[in-house]
Amino acid sequence: MKSVASEMLIILAVLASLGIALVQLQKISIQGVTLLQAEPLSRFGNEIENILKQLSASTSEYAYYVYQPPLLLYEMNITRNKIIILDKKAGKLLSIENVFGFDFEKNSIDDAKMIYIVKNQTRVFIFGSCREVGESCEFHLQCCENYCWGSEDEKTCHDSCAPLGAYAASPNDCCSGYLNESYQCDNPKVCSDEQICNGATKNTYKDDLGHTCCIDGYVCSYEHCCPKEKPYWCEKPKTGNSRCMNESEYANDCNDYCKYPCVPNCKLPPEWDWRNVNGKNYLNPVRNQGFCGSCWAFSAVGSIEGTYNVEAGCPACNKDLSEQCLISNNPPCCGYCGSCNGGWPHAALEYAKRNGIVDEFCCPYFSSSAGLVSVQKCPICRDYLRHRWMIRKFGYVSNRIDEIKRALICHGPLSVASMNWRHAIVLVGYNDSKNVWIIRNSWGPSWGDHGYGYIPYSGHPFSDLKNYVLYVEEVLPPK
Repeated sequence: MKSVASEMLIILAVLASLGIALVQLQKISIQGVTLLQAEPLSRFGNEIENILKQLSASTSEYAYYVYQPPLLLYEMNITRNKIIILDKKAGKLLSIENVFGFDFEKNSIDDAKMIYIVKNQTRVFIFGSCREVGESCEFHLQCCENYCWGSEDEKTCHDSCAPLGAYAASPNDCCSGYLNESYQCDNPKVCSDEQICNGATKNTYKDDLGHTCCIDGYVCSYEHCCPKEKPYWCEKPKTGNSRCMNESEYANDCNDYCKYPCVPNCKLPPEWDWRNVNGKNYLNPVRNQGFCGSCWAFSAVGSIEGTYNVEAGCPACNKDLSEQCLISNNPPCCGYCGSCNGGWPHAALEYAKRNGIVDEFCCPYFSSSAGLVSVQKCPICRDYLRHRWMIRKFGYVSNRIDEIKRALICHGPLSVASMNWRHAIVLVGYNDSKNVWIIRNSWGPSWGDHGYGYIPYSGHPFSDLKNYVLYVEEVLPPK
């Protein structure tokens, strides 16, 4: 990135009618803040370059940005290796070399009011208008109506999802939400939640979504398929070898500590960290809320994402859900959960329970270090109902330290908040030898210990996080 002066911003707390709304009191360095004073062509180029860097850094196969250029009269030519922008009024040119590790699709844009930038695996598409029904397409975000499907040889934009048997660009285009190996819309054969057992090696089979599943008559317990009459796997029995047990045998003859899914009255281990459970990390990559007071949304969404990974037994799933659909204030986004001036995780979780939240691909975050500001308009995709994730249940946890530890292990990452800090974060672990909680922040990986921090159980102003703790249960992906 070209050198740009940085400024330090402090986001101040805002008082709510029933208390102090949760916002972060944070110093952050925002690259590009002074771009508003730069001449339009330089600002245009720097902001495009910042977006491309974010796309390059993203671990998702798909990412989507909508950008409003600062010039009214311009021409943008995109080749595989560079982008050339012409300021028609000033008669100046600016070039951006492709050093981002993906291929640009050739295109030209002339005076478009909005620019759409889409990462599709290793390719980036930049265009100024969507394609109408009947026009050719390669993926659904090129289409005004958001559906791209057709025959094996040619796909066109449609105003409705693809029926079974049609060839589609992605599962998002199918009414069933599933593509088979021939890239045709199909109904997937999936096993039940209690049969999903990623990591198990005996009494298993693979379903169409790639899950490792227990055969009929067996349920998953700690990456082992156990018969339903003995549904608990014990790694360290008092006598004999590791084996499946019934509840009574497990309570009397197993030395295992609590682990997910918990059995009644299990023994708490001296430490726990969802970043490393038997060598596996169940947490999504650390994100950055930027200069928007949306810590409450990142706390709630972080607990949902982490709980899904835990419940699905899929540490690498890392489903990226949308904070923006909680922040934007008009339907179908939340409207009442909060804003960049603060909010409450419990309101966000209540919205997710009643209405669901969509993935990041459907409603991207618009407040970032690229200088993009949080928008009031709800930037959600047209087919958002097909991207909707639900939670069956959420609730408060007692402020007793042992109960918080048990909820952390038995439910998954927890949404917590410190009133003294005026900040909400995700609780991901604890360590009794150091008497600290392990938290995940939303200020990017450069904060603290690669985005994580440690707060004492007691004696510190932020130890009051134990008074606001929420768990999530049964995260349901789109049907």
